[in-house]
Amino acid sequence: MPERWLTRAFIALFVVAGLGWAWSTFGSGLRAAYETWRYPAVKPAGTLGASMKQDLDGVRRAELTAHYKRVMDALDAAEKEGLIVGNLREKLPAAAKMIRGGHFDFARVLLASVETRIPHKREVVAPAPVEEPEEAAAPRPAPRKRRR
Repeated sequence: MPERWLTRAFIALFVVAGLGWAWSTFGSGLRAAYETWRYPAVKPAGTLGASMKQDLDGVRRAELTAHYKRVMDALDAAEKEGLIVGNLREKLPAAAKMIRGGHFDFARVLLASVETRIPHKREVVAPAPVEEPEEAAAPRPAPRKRRR
């Protein structure tokens, strides 16, 4: 009786060891086959949309080129006012290179960051009057509905 229990324990141990060896040897291949079956590769885009993509790229390139010129004009105006813009002007060639390379989103972010950092002259603002305005009277409460 104890021999039968010991034999079954050894058989179970060998089966578990064999399954572990088989999984370590063939598991990666099985997993890769399952992944390719479950999640097939994305097919490359067809050539039918190439002309639409070129048109869209042309529109985006024109928009960003206009934005680039607007930023250059703002930098020139700030420089004419005597403000320091040297370090901002150094970033614009990178934006132009991004526009030519088709990296429109990165160019848009770079141009926006340069545009927000352009210094402006401080405007003289008139101070507010010291007197406080009279408070408006509180509105009367709404009439209540009569109950029948």
